[in-house]
Amino acid sequence: MVFRWFTCIAGLGLAFVGLSLKAQDRPQTLGTHMMIADPASLSDARAEAVYQSIKDTLRRQYMKSGDPVAAAFQTWRRPNREPYRSGVHGQRFINHYANDLAEDYGDFKLGKPFPEGAIIVKDSFAVTESGGVMSGPMFLIEKKENGFNPSSKDWLFMMIKPSGEVVGITNGVGASKVRFCAECHSQAPDGQDQLYFMPDSVRRNN
Repeated sequence: MVFRWFTCIAGLGLAFVGLSLKAQDRPQTLGTHMMIADPASLSDARAEAVYQSIKDTLRRQYMKSGDPVAAAFQTWRRPNREPYRSGVHGQRFINHYANDLAEDYGDFKLGKPFPEGAIIVKDSFAVTESGGVMSGPMFLIEKKENGFNPSSKDWLFMMIKPSGEVVGITNGVGASKVRFCAECHSQAPDGQDQLYFMPDSVRRNN
């Protein structure tokens, strides 16, 4: 696949963010999994603390794909305050990140299509009924040049597993596996450039 190289990938050495987890919520093992107590009542604050404890692991896992965006995206603007559960992403908890060209994302200030080069990334994790925290895929959408894929308004869709395996990429390897993403986004409300937005309750500028 063709990687999208950028001139500035700064701040890659993200440090562990020491938000206070309850004792029972601290990771019991290093790596992908941790266990939390009472997962059915996971509050926004606890979900954020869990995310802060695993976000660097998620980044390292996605970086195995070799795609430079996987290394850089957590340095971009994050317009949500805490993760939220998304039904269209398999009930996983997700976060949004947007590069400079997608700075209006999350502010409902579109009015016109995003420019070429705008990228929005979602990282994700899941919490099982027994309290296991599992890494989820990375979802990427990038605005490409005019005519790249008219049916998706020239958005490229890409998904990377926690193993680093690229599941699919629009007009590339495994394109059929991300076709559902494009079809879902094509149903977004008019005037949103085929994008959906996070719930009001988790937006930073509320």
